[in-house]
Amino acid sequence: MRLEARDVVVTVAETELVRGVSLSLAPGEVVGVLGPSGAGKTTLFRALASLMRSGLDFEMNVVGDDTLSGEMQSNAAELGLAERVRFLGFLTQRQLRPIVEAADLMILTSRHEAGPLAMLEAAVAGVPTVGTAVGHIREWSPAAAACVPGGDWARLGENISQLLQDDELRLRIAREAQRRAIREDANYTAECFQKLYASLV
Repeated sequence: MRLEARDVVVTVAETELVRGVSLSLAPGEVVGVLGPSGAGKTTLFRALASLMRSGLDFEMNVVGDDTLSGEMQSNAAELGLAERVRFLGFLTQRQLRPIVEAADLMILTSRHEAGPLAMLEAAVAGVPTVGTAVGHIREWSPAAAACVPGGDWARLGENISQLLQDDELRLRIAREAQRRAIREDANYTAECFQKLYASLV
């Protein structure tokens, strides 16, 4: 007996992960599906390439361990971004803080994210976030963040461009994000959970 599937489509949170996959497996056969990591690197680099083509001047710092064996650097170079994107690797909090504080924007393009913590750290430092509609980015948009659907590099580029060119809007979002990040701390979260639990019992 064989396991067969034709034209499989898998969608999670409005993001299409698999389309048109067909397979036929004999008993004991195993199949693995390889694909995007969900980090949003393709979305980010396509958005940055569109900004570069539009003539917008920018520099992007990418922080974190290179777990993809140089794939991100290659993708950036292929899109002509080698002079605009700096890959800084792993940084300690002490090394990272001045970079975040000097930034105009935090850009997060993950397809799946609970927090994200990096957004909260940027908000406390007075840096607004633009990114994909996950976690706090979705919850706080449009007053305290700017969000776009996952994978929508064109809208991401438009949002980045708008915030980089509109100081008043960028600062208004930054102030509201900072206010929320400070107000909605661990104590606030614990109180919300206590109220929720109390309402259920």
